[in-house]
Amino acid sequence: MIDSAGNNRQRFVILQYDPKQSFIRYDQDKWVQIQDYKNADWDFLVDLWAAYNRHIADIISKIPHDVISEIVIDGSLLTFRTPETDIDLGYLIEDYIIHLKHHLGQLIDV
Repeated sequence: MIDSAGNNRQRFVILQYDPKQSFIRYDQDKWVQIQDYKNADWDFLVDLWAAYNRHIADIISKIPHDVISEIVIDGSLLTFRTPETDIDLGYLIEDYIIHLKHHLGQLIDV
């Protein structure tokens, strides 16, 4: 969830000034393995995740409403859900929130 926050923060910022920017999917399992989250301090990870998402919420709150719907990108490589058409920044933001809820649901079920 920390890696998703980092990747999406980058997208939410860069797409505002460079909507033609292309992003790649990241290999979530490799990121987790390389960063060795399973051996990290749980409290540190939770604090980092919470702070990162507060920062993302602040970024999102400052995006002008017209920019959210103006920026249209090929979302096939960027989203948790597979879109059927090109997407706008609003879709990408909504998709991130759905992704967060999905992972939080996994934690609750554990």
